[in-house]
Amino acid sequence: MKVNIASKDYSRNEGILKDILRINESSLDALRMLRDLYIWKKDWDGAHDVEKKIKRFVKTDEENRRLLGIRYEKVFMLFNERFSANSDKIIDELKEIISEEKRFIPAYILLGEAYKKTGKLNEAGRVYGRGYTKTGHIEFLLKMEDLYIDRGDPGVILKIYRRVLDVSPEDHLISFLYARLCLRLEMIDEAIDTLNTLIAEGEDFKGLHRAMAEAYIHRGELENAVEEFRGAFPMEQQVYIPFVCTKCQAIKEEWSDFCESCSSWNTINVKKEEFLHTDTTELRTLYDEAEWTRGESL
Repeated sequence: MKVNIASKDYSRNEGILKDILRINESSLDALRMLRDLYIWKKDWDGAHDVEKKIKRFVKTDEENRRLLGIRYEKVFMLFNERFSANSDKIIDELKEIISEEKRFIPAYILLGEAYKKTGKLNEAGRVYGRGYTKTGHIEFLLKMEDLYIDRGDPGVILKIYRRVLDVSPEDHLISFLYARLCLRLEMIDEAIDTLNTLIAEGEDFKGLHRAMAEAYIHRGELENAVEEFRGAFPMEQQVYIPFVCTKCQAIKEEWSDFCESCSSWNTINVKKEEFLHTDTTELRTLYDEAEWTRGESL
């Protein structure tokens, strides 16, 4: 029997793989191909059942992470399709995933969104803060920006950035994010001062020049804006911050819970070499003591 996954003849391939497994239920090759087929089809129930069978034979961290990702996708599907009737179940399952892997970023993000949908904005903020505590991933800062600005309280996220920078002033990624936030809030002078400091300290990447150009446009300084846009050109991706899959090195325009290039969860992060002088070694104390990480236990 011959399987050709690339043909995308899912029904035929599924039938062939199930026939193989009826003959040899422990065929890891067939189990993995069947699981991957279900992942490509986004049949998360099927993928979950097969992955549990694989884990009876293969007990590795990689398979643990894959099962966690599939469980997350099942919750995400329920979130999108039947949230109102299952909000408590969704929240409980996401908390369980986080308790098993405290660095699983997608579960924190979705849990925050679940709290927002139920009107529990304080809980959403705590979840994003706790996620940042455990991972240092900037997606949580971006989520907190949206949350506090949308609720008319941008002072909270400004305070968070300033506290982080007080503890770790050499973290140029956080400085850049802070400058972008200042632009968003039309705090133009502070944005330009922060961006100029980054340039003076040796940073030179396209997103920085683009941000500076937009700041000059706010000031009406069009000649300076044009000069900065030259430094930002060409921008292959219309983004400020480059992301990359840490597993397969695929470049991404934004954060995502799943890398389509290598079928991995929780692997998208900032392309760190764009920020040459980062230093986050002193942030743990701030994380542990920050008010925005307290509250509901996960």
